[in-house]
Amino acid sequence: MEDVLAFRHLDYAVTDRVAEITMRRAPVNAIDHALIEDINDAYRRAKVDPGVRAVILTSAFERSFSAGMDLAMIRGKRGLDLRRYLQKLYLEMHDLQYRMGKPTIAALTGAARAAGVTLAVSCDCIVASDTASLGYPEIAVGVIPAMHFVHLPRQIGRHKAFELLFTGKPIGAHEACAMGLVNQVVPAAEVKSAARSLDLRSLNALT
Repeated sequence: MEDVLAFRHLDYAVTDRVAEITMRRAPVNAIDHALIEDINDAYRRAKVDPGVRAVILTSAFERSFSAGMDLAMIRGKRGLDLRRYLQKLYLEMHDLQYRMGKPTIAALTGAARAAGVTLAVSCDCIVASDTASLGYPEIAVGVIPAMHFVHLPRQIGRHKAFELLFTGKPIGAHEACAMGLVNQVVPAAEVKSAARSLDLRSLNALT
């Protein structure tokens, strides 16, 4: 394993040609400017590293993958600040994923909410802990889940997608897997190793 490279809110390490990006913004990886900038910078690093053939995005916290956008950013702030944040999350991050040229896998250790789900579904595959859950609670705080309106109906169908978006009801990992949102569900202790095993199979296909 290479030495761990510490960003402000995540760690980056490469083992057996797999880059593992581990978010660690306590307590729940709420996404602010610094965290999304760190994620994007880590993706850029993985993209240009010839020794990296696959990428895992995960969390240092067992109960939370990411709680979504840090709402403190929109309280009393200018609209321009929020616009810049959304550009980093929805435009830069998705563009980096699209142009990565290497398999990316989200390893969900726990709850993913709102923009935290965005981070997960932007990856090529999702492996989830059996204690993980996904949800779109934007409606409860008066925020439009804009990106989810685009991708979710295509993934699970219009009616089920709008049920989740309009009610804000979270779903467990097994239900998400049955819908096709998640590739596989494994015991909590195995989620990162399962994601790595999926990566290694991808590597074998690429080499």
